[in-house]
Parts: sequence; structure tokens; C-alpha cells
Amino acid sequence: IFLRPSIARVNAFFFLQNAFHIGTHGASFYFFTDNARQYPEGQHFSPRFFVTTIGMVASAFALLGMVFYNRCAKNWKYRSSLVA
Repeated sequence: IFLRPSIARVNAFFFLQNAFHIGTHGASFYFFTDNARQYPEGQHFSPRFFVTTIGMVASAFALLGMVFYNRCAKNWKYRSSLVA
């Protein structure tokens, strides 16, 4: 219950960030997969293509982020990277 002030501030930040997050995943799914009759100017992806492509691209960028961190940013200090 009692935390150090620095840890409490970080916890409060992440709590508020998650509390005020507006999710658009459902809306973007329908926006990208509506057919020409439902939304004539849309992209008209098939649901299978949209779900697999988004998942694979997200996984690829997550792996790239891990590689970048391990090769370049492992020894960076938080203060210098946040106040650049």
C-alpha cells in the first residue's frame, strides 16, 4: 500500500494512461474490411488478410525493436533518452 513516491508516480502515470486510452481496434477493423457497398472509398481488405497482415507486421516490428534495443540502446540512460 505504501510506495516510494517515485514508484507511486510511475504507477499513477500508467494507471491514468490506461484509463484514458481510447481503443480504435474494432472501428479500424470494420473500416479496412467493409465491402464496396458498405463504404465505397474504403480499402476493402478481406478480414483474413487484414488480421494476418497486421499481426505479422506488428510481430516483425516488435522483433526489430528488441534487436535495436539489444544492439544500440542497451546502455542508454533514461534521462538522456527522454530529455533529448
